[in-house]
Amino acid sequence: MPQNWKKYKLENVSERVTVGFVGSMAQEYVDKGVPMLRSQNIKPFSLDFDNVKFISEKFHAKISKSSLKADDVAIVRTGTPGTACAIPERIGQMNCSDLVIVTPNLNLINPHFLCYYFYSIASHYVNSQLVGAVQQHFNVGSAKKMEILLPSLKEQDTIVDVLKSIIDKIELNLQMNRTLEEMAMTLYKHWFVDFGPFKSPLEGGDWKAGGVSAKDEIHLALAPASS
Repeated sequence: MPQNWKKYKLENVSERVTVGFVGSMAQEYVDKGVPMLRSQNIKPFSLDFDNVKFISEKFHAKISKSSLKADDVAIVRTGTPGTACAIPERIGQMNCSDLVIVTPNLNLINPHFLCYYFYSIASHYVNSQLVGAVQQHFNVGSAKKMEILLPSLKEQDTIVDVLKSIIDKIELNLQMNRTLEEMAMTLYKHWFVDFGPFKSPLEGGDWKAGGVSAKDEIHLALAPASS
Protein backbone atom coordinates (compact mmCIF):
# COMPACT_ATOMS: atom_id res chain seq x y z
CA MET A 1 0.00 0.00 0.00
CA PRO A 2 1.43 3.43 -0.91
CA GLN A 3 2.36 5.55 2.08
CA ASN A 4 -0.19 8.23 1.21
CA TRP A 5 -3.10 5.73 1.12
CA LYS A 6 -4.67 5.14 4.53
CA LYS A 7 -6.93 2.33 5.72
CA TYR A 8 -10.24 3.13 7.39
CA LYS A 9 -13.47 1.40 8.25
CA LEU A 10 -16.33 2.82 6.23
CA GLU A 11 -18.23 3.88 9.35
CA ASN A 12 -15.23 6.00 10.40
CA VAL A 13 -15.25 8.08 7.21
CA SER A 14 -19.04 8.44 7.09
CA GLU A 15 -21.58 10.57 8.90
CA ARG A 16 -24.09 7.74 8.72
CA VAL A 17 -24.30 4.19 7.44
CA THR A 18 -27.85 2.94 7.66
CA VAL A 19 -30.50 1.01 5.79
CA GLY A 20 -33.51 2.22 3.85
CA PHE A 21 -37.05 1.51 4.98
CA VAL A 22 -37.72 -2.19 5.42
CA GLY A 23 -41.37 -3.17 5.59
CA SER A 24 -44.56 -3.53 3.61
CA MET A 25 -44.84 -0.79 0.99
CA ALA A 26 -47.68 -1.72 -1.36
CA GLN A 27 -50.28 0.33 0.55
CA GLU A 28 -48.01 3.37 0.73
CA TYR A 29 -47.43 3.96 -2.97
CA VAL A 30 -49.19 6.92 -4.59
CA ASP A 31 -49.39 8.23 -8.16
CA LYS A 32 -47.37 11.38 -7.43
CA GLY A 33 -45.18 12.42 -4.55
CA VAL A 34 -41.69 11.73 -3.22
CA PRO A 35 -39.65 9.20 -5.26
CA MET A 36 -39.08 5.96 -3.33
CA LEU A 37 -35.97 4.33 -4.75
CA ARG A 38 -35.66 0.55 -4.84
CA SER A 39 -32.87 -1.80 -5.89
CA GLN A 40 -33.94 -1.69 -9.55
CA ASN A 41 -33.48 2.10 -9.60
CA ILE A 42 -29.79 1.86 -8.64
CA LYS A 43 -27.45 1.29 -11.57
CA PRO A 44 -23.64 1.47 -11.60
CA PHE A 45 -22.89 5.18 -11.04
CA SER A 46 -26.38 6.40 -11.99
CA LEU A 47 -30.06 6.44 -11.06
CA ASP A 48 -32.69 4.83 -13.28
CA PHE A 49 -36.12 6.37 -12.81
CA ASP A 50 -37.91 3.83 -14.99
CA ASN A 51 -40.72 2.28 -12.91
CA VAL A 52 -39.88 4.46 -9.92
CA LYS A 53 -42.47 4.41 -7.14
CA PHE A 54 -43.76 7.40 -5.15
CA ILE A 55 -44.84 7.91 -1.56
CA SER A 56 -46.76 10.73 0.12
CA GLU A 57 -45.05 13.65 1.85
CA LYS A 58 -46.60 12.44 5.12
CA PHE A 59 -45.11 8.96 4.86
CA HIS A 60 -41.78 10.43 3.72
CA ALA A 61 -41.67 12.52 6.91
CA LYS A 62 -42.59 9.47 8.98
CA ILE A 63 -39.64 7.45 7.63
CA SER A 64 -37.17 10.36 7.42
CA LYS A 65 -34.38 8.06 8.68
CA SER A 66 -34.20 6.57 5.19
CA SER A 67 -34.37 9.86 3.28
CA LEU A 68 -31.66 10.60 0.71
CA LYS A 69 -29.83 13.82 -0.05
CA ALA A 70 -27.19 14.99 -2.50
CA ASP A 71 -23.85 13.15 -2.18
CA ASP A 72 -25.34 10.24 -0.27
CA VAL A 73 -24.33 6.88 -1.73
CA ALA A 74 -27.09 4.33 -2.26
CA ILE A 75 -25.95 0.70 -2.36
CA VAL A 76 -28.01 -2.31 -3.41
CA ARG A 77 -28.47 -4.94 -0.70
CA THR A 78 -30.42 -7.61 -2.58
CA GLY A 79 -30.44 -8.64 -6.23
CA THR A 80 -27.14 -7.11 -7.40
CA PRO A 81 -25.45 -6.43 -4.04
CA GLY A 82 -22.76 -3.75 -4.08
CA THR A 83 -24.16 -1.80 -7.03
CA ALA A 84 -23.77 1.81 -5.98
CA CYS A 85 -24.42 5.34 -7.14
CA ALA A 86 -24.09 8.81 -5.65
CA ILE A 87 -27.22 10.92 -5.32
CA PRO A 88 -26.81 13.93 -7.63
CA GLU A 89 -27.37 17.53 -6.63
CA ARG A 90 -30.68 19.32 -7.23
CA ILE A 91 -32.53 16.03 -7.18
CA GLY A 92 -35.17 17.09 -4.65
CA GLN A 93 -36.68 14.96 -1.91
CA MET A 94 -36.16 11.22 -2.11
CA ASN A 95 -36.50 8.19 0.09
CA CYS A 96 -35.53 4.55 -0.36
CA SER A 97 -36.52 1.03 0.45
CA ASP A 98 -34.09 -1.72 1.51
CA LEU A 99 -30.90 -0.01 0.33
CA VAL A 100 -27.69 0.64 2.27
CA ILE A 101 -27.31 4.41 2.69
CA VAL A 102 -23.92 5.98 3.24
CA THR A 103 -23.52 9.68 3.97
CA PRO A 104 -19.78 10.16 3.46
CA ASN A 105 -17.69 12.69 5.34
CA LEU A 106 -16.89 14.98 2.42
CA ASN A 107 -13.70 16.13 4.11
CA LEU A 108 -12.34 12.59 3.82
CA ILE A 109 -14.01 10.85 0.91
CA ASN A 110 -15.43 11.71 -2.50
CA PRO A 111 -18.81 9.94 -2.81
CA HIS A 112 -18.10 9.01 -6.44
CA PHE A 113 -14.78 7.47 -5.39
CA LEU A 114 -16.73 5.33 -2.94
CA CYS A 115 -19.03 4.14 -5.74
CA TYR A 116 -16.05 3.14 -7.89
CA TYR A 117 -14.51 1.40 -4.89
CA PHE A 118 -17.62 -0.72 -4.36
CA TYR A 119 -17.64 -1.62 -8.04
CA SER A 120 -14.01 -2.78 -8.05
CA ILE A 121 -11.80 -3.42 -5.03
CA ALA A 122 -14.67 -3.90 -2.55
CA SER A 123 -16.62 -6.32 -4.75
CA HIS A 124 -14.83 -9.35 -3.24
CA TYR A 125 -15.65 -8.15 0.28
CA VAL A 126 -19.31 -7.63 -0.60
CA ASN A 127 -19.59 -11.12 -2.09
CA SER A 128 -17.91 -12.66 0.97
CA GLN A 129 -20.40 -10.98 3.32
CA LEU A 130 -23.66 -12.00 1.63
CA VAL A 131 -26.14 -13.75 3.90
CA GLY A 132 -29.45 -15.49 3.32
CA ALA A 133 -30.31 -18.97 2.09
CA VAL A 134 -32.87 -18.10 -0.59
CA GLN A 135 -32.08 -14.52 -1.58
CA GLN A 136 -28.70 -13.27 -0.46
CA HIS A 137 -28.24 -9.71 0.72
CA PHE A 138 -25.54 -7.35 1.98
CA ASN A 139 -26.08 -6.24 5.58
CA VAL A 140 -25.59 -2.70 6.82
CA GLY A 141 -23.42 -4.12 9.62
CA SER A 142 -21.01 -5.53 7.05
CA ALA A 143 -21.01 -2.19 5.22
CA LYS A 144 -20.03 -0.34 8.40
CA LYS A 145 -17.08 -2.66 9.04
CA MET A 146 -15.82 -2.67 5.45
CA GLU A 147 -12.19 -1.56 5.21
CA ILE A 148 -11.44 1.04 2.59
CA LEU A 149 -8.11 2.40 1.33
CA LEU A 150 -8.16 6.13 0.74
CA PRO A 151 -5.64 8.44 -0.88
CA SER A 152 -5.85 12.18 -0.25
CA LEU A 153 -9.07 13.89 -1.23
CA LYS A 154 -7.23 15.68 -4.03
CA GLU A 155 -6.03 12.35 -5.45
CA GLN A 156 -9.53 10.90 -5.11
CA ASP A 157 -10.90 13.81 -7.14
CA THR A 158 -8.32 13.19 -9.87
CA ILE A 159 -9.16 9.47 -10.01
CA VAL A 160 -12.87 10.26 -10.20
CA ASP A 161 -12.33 12.68 -13.09
CA VAL A 162 -10.32 10.08 -15.04
CA LEU A 163 -12.82 7.29 -14.44
CA LYS A 164 -15.78 9.50 -15.30
CA SER A 165 -14.15 10.29 -18.65
CA ILE A 166 -13.64 6.57 -19.31
CA ILE A 167 -17.20 5.69 -18.36
CA ASP A 168 -18.61 8.48 -20.54
CA LYS A 169 -16.66 7.06 -23.50
CA ILE A 170 -17.90 3.55 -22.73
CA GLU A 171 -21.48 4.79 -22.62
CA LEU A 172 -20.97 6.50 -25.98
CA ASN A 173 -19.66 3.23 -27.43
CA LEU A 174 -22.63 1.34 -26.02
CA GLN A 175 -25.02 3.87 -27.53
CA MET A 176 -23.27 3.48 -30.90
CA ASN A 177 -23.60 -0.30 -30.59
CA ARG A 178 -27.31 0.02 -29.85
CA THR A 179 -27.66 2.24 -32.94
CA LEU A 180 -25.84 -0.37 -35.04
CA GLU A 181 -28.14 -3.11 -33.74
CA GLU A 182 -31.17 -1.05 -34.72
CA MET A 183 -29.69 -0.46 -38.18
CA ALA A 184 -28.97 -4.18 -38.57
CA MET A 185 -32.54 -5.11 -37.65
CA THR A 186 -33.88 -2.56 -40.14
CA LEU A 187 -31.72 -4.05 -42.89
CA TYR A 188 -32.73 -7.60 -41.92
CA LYS A 189 -36.40 -6.71 -42.17
CA HIS A 190 -35.85 -4.87 -45.48
CA TRP A 191 -33.97 -7.78 -47.12
CA PHE A 192 -35.44 -10.92 -45.55
CA VAL A 193 -38.95 -9.95 -44.47
CA ASP A 194 -39.99 -7.31 -46.99
CA PHE A 195 -37.70 -8.81 -49.69
CA GLY A 196 -36.52 -5.37 -50.72
CA PRO A 197 -33.68 -4.80 -53.22
CA PHE A 198 -30.11 -5.29 -52.03
CA LYS A 199 -29.63 -1.63 -51.18
CA SER A 200 -29.48 -0.08 -47.75
CA PRO A 201 -32.57 2.00 -46.96
CA LEU A 202 -30.46 3.90 -44.44
CA GLU A 203 -28.46 7.02 -45.02
CA GLY A 204 -25.37 7.85 -43.04
CA GLY A 205 -21.64 7.44 -42.76
CA ASP A 206 -19.60 4.46 -41.72
CA TRP A 207 -19.79 3.30 -38.10
CA LYS A 208 -17.31 1.34 -36.06
CA ALA A 209 -18.39 -0.53 -32.97
CA GLY A 210 -16.08 -0.60 -30.00
CA GLY A 211 -16.16 -1.64 -26.40
CA VAL A 212 -14.04 -1.78 -23.29
CA SER A 213 -14.57 -3.32 -19.89
CA ALA A 214 -15.59 -0.65 -17.40
CA LYS A 215 -14.90 -2.95 -14.49
CA ASP A 216 -11.34 -3.71 -15.63
CA GLU A 217 -10.57 -0.04 -16.25
CA ILE A 218 -11.89 0.98 -12.83
CA HIS A 219 -10.09 -1.83 -11.02
CA LEU A 220 -6.77 -0.83 -12.61
CA ALA A 221 -7.31 2.84 -11.82
CA LEU A 222 -8.19 2.22 -8.17
CA ALA A 223 -5.59 -0.45 -7.43
CA PRO A 224 -2.88 1.45 -5.52
CA ALA A 225 0.56 1.06 -7.04
CA SER A 226 3.20 -0.29 -4.71
CA SER A 227 5.80 2.22 -3.61
